[in-house]
This record gives sequence, structure tokens and C-alpha cells, in this order.
Amino acid sequence: MTVPASKLFNISAYKPGDYKVFFADLRTRSNYMVWVEMLLAAEEYHAGNLDLNSSKVKKLRVMDDEEVAEEVTEEEEDDGV
Repeated sequence: MTVPASKLFNISAYKPGDYKVFFADLRTRSNYMVWVEMLLAAEEYHAGNLDLNSSKVKKLRVMDDEEVAEEVTEEEEDDGV
């Protein structure tokens, strides 16, 4: 399997609480939904709460902006919005 470097996430470089920086900064907030799964998974990993062999970890992937928009729309439909 070959994965482009742009799709990799270095969990070792992640520091607990880093997710807050991306949400707090107005320049990156609009992309937060693209990264939230990976950031929170890294948070759980560093807290010792994440099994690296779990199905949740295996299905983590980067979504592009179009996929995020589709997912948000589907969630709104599920909520009756």
C-alpha cells in the first residue's frame, strides 16, 4: 500500500490539547471538521484510551471538504433539520 505524505498524521508529534488550537484559530476553524477525528483519536491515544488494533482506528481517514459537507448535510437530515 502506498499513501501520499499529505495523507499521513504523525501521532507522535501530537501533544494533548493541540486540537484546541485548530478550533480556536479563526483561520483553521473552517477546516476543523476535516481533522477532528484524527485529532481526537490522537488525544485518546496519548491518554492511553485507544487500542491501536480497534476498528475505529482502522477506519480513520482524511476526508476532503466535499465529503465533510456531505456528512454534515446527512447529520442535519438525520436530526430533522
